[in-house]
Amino acid sequence: DLEVVKRIFSQKPGRKPEENSYWLSSLDHNYFHDENILAEDNYEEVVKALTVKDIKQAATQYFDKANTIEILMKPEGK
Repeated sequence: DLEVVKRIFSQKPGRKPEENSYWLSSLDHNYFHDENILAEDNYEEVVKALTVKDIKQAATQYFDKANTIEILMKPEGK
């Protein structure tokens, strides 16, 4: 259920903005992914605005067969 997911994301488990490591990780992520550094300020609004259509669109983009690889691992001796 989308509302359950929104509630979980709104709880922000493990997010500790009072720690330097939080900000370093956040800045690194935003720089690497070319995202707006100020996005943390509107996190709650972004989560609340998510729709099923948004999630389907993201899934289509990120789970496209062209963007995936298949790896088969076998234990030695088998």
